Amino acid sequence: MTRRLIEPRMTAVASLPRVAELGLGGQLMLCAARTWTAGEVSGVASPCALFRCAGLAPDAFAAFASLLALLSACPSGPGFGSIHDAWLSEGEEQLVEAIGALQAGEPWRAQRIIAGWVPPAAAPRAVGLMASIARSLADAALPITTKPDRPVVH
Repeated sequence: MTRRLIEPRMTAVASLPRVAELGLGGQLMLCAARTWTAGEVSGVASPCALFRCAGLAPDAFAAFASLLALLSACPSGPGFGSIHDAWLSEGEEQLVEAIGALQAGEPWRAQRIIAGWVPPAAAPRAVGLMASIARSLADAALPITTKPDRPVVH
C-alpha cells in the first residue's frame, strides 16, 4: 500500500496548539498518525505497537488505519507533520477536535469537519471510524481533548 503524506497547511505557529497540550489520547493518536504517514522510521514504534502499548484493542487500530487510508486518498484531507514537530498543523488540530467532539457526544462538530475533507458519500464511513476511535480511547481513559486553559494568541 502506498501512503501519501499530505503536506500540512500551517498558519502562524503561535496560533496552533502544542502537542504537549493534548490529552493522552490526543498525543497517542497524533503520534500514531504522524508515524503512519511517515512510514517506517528508525527508533519509532509502529502505530499498531503504540495502540497496543496503550492497552487499546486491535479493532481500535484497525479503525484508525482505515480512517488514515481514507483520508490519505482525499486531496483535501488533513496534513500531518513530522513525528518531531512540537506544534499541530491545522488539519491535525481539526482531527483532534473532531474525535474530541465525538468523545463529548457532539457528532455534528465532527461531521462538519469531515465534510471539508472527504466526498459526501465517504463522510458516514469516516465519521463511523472516528466514532470507533473516540470510543476506544474513552474506554481506555485516554481523553483526546486539548487542555481548556490554552491561551489564544492573535
